[in-house]
Amino acid sequence: MATWKIGAIDGAIFIAVWSCIALAITPLQSMHIAAMYIIPVALTVSFLGRRQAISIQQGRITLLQAAIGGAKWGAALSSALVAITIATEVNAAGGHLDGQALFGRATGQYLLLYGLPIIFTSSLLGALHAVRFFKINLRLVGS
Repeated sequence: MATWKIGAIDGAIFIAVWSCIALAITPLQSMHIAAMYIIPVALTVSFLGRRQAISIQQGRITLLQAAIGGAKWGAALSSALVAITIATEVNAAGGHLDGQALFGRATGQYLLLYGLPIIFTSSLLGALHAVRFFKINLRLVGS
């Protein structure tokens, strides 16, 4: 199977599963969640799925490498999200960090208490997704 098709399948699976989860948790906000979070991450999953399929075809990737790569991408994407959130919280009126300096003590505490758990959880989810998609992609490359 063509590698771009494998990437598209990975992205479609990601959108389907996480959209159902968002719809089950918050039906009224599921479109916002899909537009702001799920679709951009699904595009990244599609790109990484294509890249992983190429690596599988060439025999250059193992399950451990896939898990480490997924953890890195999960941490990178959530770090960007946390950085954007902190920047908007500092500049927004009435937010948690209203009137605080961007690199101040309150921002550091916010990062430690809210940002790092999000980054760690996203890294773990990225690794789990990478392992699952690795197994799926092995079968798709073989067909």
